[in-house]
Amino acid sequence: MVSKILFWIRKKRIYIPFLFIFFYKLIFNSITGQILLDKGFQIFAEQGRLHANVRTFSLFYGIEIEDIILNAGPRFQSQEIFSAQALRLRYNLPYLFFLRAKVSEIALVNAKVQLTKAGEIWNFEEVFPPSTEATIEPIPEFVEESEPSESLFLGLPVSAYAQINLENVSFQMKDLSYASPLDLGFRDLNLHFELDTNRFIQIPYNLDALDLIDQIHLELNPKAALLTWYKDSKIQFEAPLDMSLVLHSSKTDPFSLESKLKLGGDNLIIQRNNRLPLLVKMILAYDLKFIPEEDRILLKDLSCVFQNDTWFHIKGDLNQISSKQRSMNLTLSDSDIYLEPLSRVLEELPIPPMKLGGRIQLSPLIAKGRLEDLQLEWKLKARDVYFQKNGKQHKSQFLDLETRANLDLVSQEKPSAERPLPLLKSIYIDTLKAEYNGILANLSGSLGSNIPIDLELNLDKLELGLFVSNLSGLLKANLNVRAENFANINADLNAALSFFRFTMDRSRSGNSFSKISAKADLQFNEPFQVSKIAIQGLDLGTKNAQSAEALSLKSSAIVSLGEAIVIDLKQTNINTNLANLSLILPLTLKEKVAPIESSLGAVIKLGINGFFDIGNGNYKGNLTSIIPGIELRDLVGNFALRMPAGEGSKIFLDNLQFRAYQNALGFNASGKLEKRNTKDKPPLGDYFGDLKLKLFLNSSLESYIAKGLSYRGNMYMDLNIKDYDITGDFISNNSKIIFNNGSCPGSSCKIFLVDTLNAEVPVHHDLSIGSTRELIEGDKSRFIKTYGRVPKDNFTIQQVLGSHPSIEGAPFAYVKSSGSYPGLTSRIQYKENYLFIDGIRLSLLDGMVYGKDFIVNVGSGDLEKMEYMGSLQVRDIDLRQLLSKDAQGKIDDGKIKADLNLSGVNLDDPIPNINLYFSIFQIGRDFGKSAMNVISTKGAIMDFIIDSYAVDKVEVELSKGLVYADVLFKKSILSYVVSLEDSKISQQRMPLANFLKRAGSEISTYK
Repeated sequence: MVSKILFWIRKKRIYIPFLFIFFYKLIFNSITGQILLDKGFQIFAEQGRLHANVRTFSLFYGIEIEDIILNAGPRFQSQEIFSAQALRLRYNLPYLFFLRAKVSEIALVNAKVQLTKAGEIWNFEEVFPPSTEATIEPIPEFVEESEPSESLFLGLPVSAYAQINLENVSFQMKDLSYASPLDLGFRDLNLHFELDTNRFIQIPYNLDALDLIDQIHLELNPKAALLTWYKDSKIQFEAPLDMSLVLHSSKTDPFSLESKLKLGGDNLIIQRNNRLPLLVKMILAYDLKFIPEEDRILLKDLSCVFQNDTWFHIKGDLNQISSKQRSMNLTLSDSDIYLEPLSRVLEELPIPPMKLGGRIQLSPLIAKGRLEDLQLEWKLKARDVYFQKNGKQHKSQFLDLETRANLDLVSQEKPSAERPLPLLKSIYIDTLKAEYNGILANLSGSLGSNIPIDLELNLDKLELGLFVSNLSGLLKANLNVRAENFANINADLNAALSFFRFTMDRSRSGNSFSKISAKADLQFNEPFQVSKIAIQGLDLGTKNAQSAEALSLKSSAIVSLGEAIVIDLKQTNINTNLANLSLILPLTLKEKVAPIESSLGAVIKLGINGFFDIGNGNYKGNLTSIIPGIELRDLVGNFALRMPAGEGSKIFLDNLQFRAYQNALGFNASGKLEKRNTKDKPPLGDYFGDLKLKLFLNSSLESYIAKGLSYRGNMYMDLNIKDYDITGDFISNNSKIIFNNGSCPGSSCKIFLVDTLNAEVPVHHDLSIGSTRELIEGDKSRFIKTYGRVPKDNFTIQQVLGSHPSIEGAPFAYVKSSGSYPGLTSRIQYKENYLFIDGIRLSLLDGMVYGKDFIVNVGSGDLEKMEYMGSLQVRDIDLRQLLSKDAQGKIDDGKIKADLNLSGVNLDDPIPNINLYFSIFQIGRDFGKSAMNVISTKGAIMDFIIDSYAVDKVEVELSKGLVYADVLFKKSILSYVVSLEDSKISQQRMPLANFLKRAGSEISTYK
C-alpha cells in the first residue's frame, strides 16, 4: 500500500511543493535570522555589542526580535544606546497577488533610546561611523517642464493596510561637554495607529485623499501623561505633558475623535544653581471632542494661562465635517497678555537679558461660516508695549486693528496674476493705527480676489536712523493703491523727508529737506511677479536749511522686467544749484563740488532720455545740458552702444556725439572696446580700444561762443586709439580768436585778437608707458639735435592784437607780422609722450624772441612726475611800448637783450619746482636802476650808487622757490672813490614772494 502511495506521488509530482516548503523553512527560520543579524552587525559595526533574540524570520510575513540591547564601545564604557523588549515588523507579501499592500504590524515595546555626545562624537557614531567617502552627485538630465499633476496615477486598483504600535517608549539625549552640558528627554510614549483604505487607482494631492480612507484609528497616550524634562548647567525642570488623542473612523462605525492637552501646571518649579527655585504658573491646554450624532467637532477649550493672566481662550465648533458643506464657529473671547510678569520670569533665567512690558489684547476674534465662505472679524489692541535687548529698545505706545475678512479655505483655484490669493476673497481694514519708536502709521481700505483694491497708507515721523546706519531724517509719506485686480495696480506716492543727513568718510552732511511725488502702474504676469512698472510724474525737490532750492529731478519711465530688463527712460530733467547744494554736502563732497562750481558756475541743468535694453545689451539715448556759468545753453548729446550678451568682453560704440554753442563746438566718437586675456595691463580700464575721436571748433562766420570768446575758422583734433597707441593730428585753418574780459565797452575793457592761426601738429601718445623716465637718465642731445634738412614750420600766428596794458582805450600789437613772415612761427610735434617745440620766432615790441629746444616730458601723464625745459633769446624788444605815454617820455632807452633758460618738474606744484636762469646783457639806464631797486635794500649809499653807476648786466636765477640775483656795473671814475666788490651788487636766497612783491612795487612807479 505504501509503495502504491509513493508511486502515485512521484507520478503526480506532488513532491515539488513539499521540497519548496522544506527548503524555504530551511532558509527562513529563526536560526538563520539570528545568524544573519549577528553577521550583519559584525560587518557594519566597528565597536559596541548587540544582543537580540530572533523569534520569527520569514520572507513573506516579516521578522520579530525580542530582548534587544545595543551597547556602545569602550569610549562610552559600553553604555546602552538602545533597548527594547520586542521589535516586530510583520507584513503579508502574498496579498500583493490580490492587489493589497498589507503591513500587519510595526511595533516597538518597552523601548529606550539614549543618545550621548562626548566631545565631537555621539555614541551611535562609535558603533556605526559615518561614511567618509565622497559622493559624486549625478548631473541631472534636462527634463522638459510640464504641467504639474494633481494626483499620482498607479495604473492598477490597489488597497492598503498598516498598523503601528509604540508601547512605553522613552528617549533621552545627553551632551557631556564641559562647556554646555545638556540632558533632555521624555518617558512613557504610547501610540497605536491603524489605517485601512478603499481600492484606489490614483492618489490626489489635496484633501480629497481623505476619501480614500476606509478605516482609521489613532490613539496617542490615551491613559498616562508623558513626562518630559530638561537640564543644563544652569537650570533644570520636569513637566508632565498630559496629552491624549483618540481618533476613529470607518464605514461601519461612526467617526469619533477626542483629544486633550495640558502642558505645564500651577506650580512649575525651575531649579537654578546657587539660587532659590523659581515658581511659575504656565498652562497650555485644549479639549477637543467629536460628537457623531451632531456631525460636529467641539472645541471646549483652547487656552493659555501665564501667572494668572489668560493670554487667550478659544472655543467653538466645526460642523458637518462629513460633508463638503463644512462650517466653523470659533471665538477668541478672553485675552489679556501682560508682558511685565513674563519679563520678570525671563530676568530670573540664565538667558541673554531682555525686558518686556505692556499689554496686548487679542480678543475679540470671531471666525464663522462655511469653509468656502468663512467670515472673520478681529479687533486687536496693544498699549505701551516695549522690548529691550542688547541696548536696543523697541516701543509701541498703541496698536489698534479692526478688520473683516471673507475666506475660502477649500478653494482649489490656482493662483493667477489677477487672483494671486484665491483663499482671500476679501479683507476690509476699518482701522489699523500703530506707533513704533515714534513712527506713526495708519492703514485703511480693502483688497481681495473678489473686490477691487483700495488702500491708503499714511506714515509720519519715520526716523531713517532706526533702519539704516549713517542716515538720519524724518520721513512722512502718503501712499494710495487702487486697482480692479492684482494684475494691474496703480500707486500714488507723496512723501516728504525732513532734516535728512548722512555720514561719509567721517564727515557729516548738513540738513536737507526733500519732497517727492510719483505715480506708478505695476503690471503682473505671475502672482506677485512684476512684469512692468510705468512711472509717471516722478518729481523730487531738495532744499537746504535756508529753504534754497539745491536739487530737483523730474522724470517718467517704463521698466519691463521680463527675461530681459528694458528701461524706457522718458525725458528726465535734473537741475542743481551747486552753491545751495554744497551747504548740505559733507566735507569730502564739498571739496569735489567746489572746483566744479568755480569753473562751470552754480546752476547746472541736465536732461536725458533713452532706451536701455539691458538683457540684450543695447543702449540708446540723448543728453541735453544748460550751464549758464559758461554760457552753455544748447549742449546736445547722442549715444548708441551695444554690449551683446554673447560677447560680454566687447563694447561696440556705434555713435557718441556732442554739439554745443550753436554747433560750433563738437565731439564725435565711434569704435569698440574689448577685453583680452593678457598679462599686460589694459590701457583703458579693463579694455583695449579701437576708437576714432574728433574734437572740433568750426564756424564760417565770426561767431560769439561763450565767456567773451568769439571764433571764426576751422580747428579740430583727429585721434585714433588702437590698443596702446593714440595717433592723430591737431589742425587749424585760418582760425581767428577774439576774447574780451566781459567789461567792453568801458574803462576796464580788455580785448585780444589772435589772427590767422594755422597749425598741423602730429600727435602720438603711448599708453603703455606706466612711468615717467627722467630726461637726465638719457642723452638730452637726442632731443635737440637736427640731422639734415630742418622741417618746415607747422604752427603760425599772423598777429596778436589787444588793448594796451597801460593806455586806456588804445590798441596794441603784441605780436605782429614782419614782411612776409607771420608774427609767430614754430615747429611743434608730440611724439612718444614728449612734446617738442623748436624754431620759435616771435616778433613783438619792435624786436624778436627766439626759442629752441623746448621739451615737455609727459610720460605716464602724472603731473607730479612731468618735466620740462627750454631756452629763449630776447633781442632788442622795447619795453617802453608797454608803458603809459607819460612814462615813455621819462625812459631814455627801453630796449633789452637777454637769454633765458628754464626747466622744472612736478607740474602739479610748479612754482617751488621751477629752475630759471635769466641773463640781461643789454639794458637801458632807467630799467637798470629799477633792477637794482628790486634786489637791493633802500638807503643813502645805495641811492648814490644807483644814481652814479651804469648797469652792465643783470643775472637772475630761480631755484627751489629762492631768487639769486646779481647786478653788474660798468667801470667809471667813481669806482676809485666807492669800491664795489667785482663791480656788482648781489642778492642771495630771496624768497620768490618777496621778489615778486618788490618787482610789482617797482613796476607801479611807471604807471
